[in-house]
Amino acid sequence: MAIGAVIVACALWRRRTLGTDEAGPRPGSVSMFRSRGYWLWVLAEVVALVLGNAILGATGHSEYVPAGTALVVGLHFLAFGRLFVAMFYWVGAAFVVAAVAGAATGAADGTRQAVEASTGLIAAASLFVAGASGLAYPAFMRNG
Repeated sequence: MAIGAVIVACALWRRRTLGTDEAGPRPGSVSMFRSRGYWLWVLAEVVALVLGNAILGATGHSEYVPAGTALVVGLHFLAFGRLFVAMFYWVGAAFVVAAVAGAATGAADGTRQAVEASTGLIAAASLFVAGASGLAYPAFMRNG
C-alpha cells in the first residue's frame, strides 16, 4: 500500500509540476488501447496464457505456470515495444528473464514456491522500475 501511495503521489506531483498539457497525451495522439495492434496482441496473449497453463497443468508441470505466464507477458511487451513505445522492450526483456530465472529455479528446486518467488520478484521489480521511469522521465514513455 505504501508503494501505491508513493506512485500516486509522484503522478500527482508530476501533473502539478508539468501542467496538464505536458502530463497528458500529446495532441492528436491516439491511445494505444484503441489501436487494432493492441487488441490483436492482447487476444493472442490471452489465448497463449489459457493454452499454456492448460498444457502445463495437463502434463503435471503446473509449478511452471508462473514462469510460463511471465514468458507470454514478456513476449506481449516486446511486441508492444515494436508497435508503440520502445520502453516496452525493456519491460518485455525483464519478463523473459523472469521466466527463464523461474524455470531454472524450478528445475533446481522443484517447488512451485521457488518458481513463484523468483519469477514474481523479478517481474514486479521490472514493473516498478518502468513505472518510476515513466514518472521521472516522461520522454522515456514516448517514441521519437
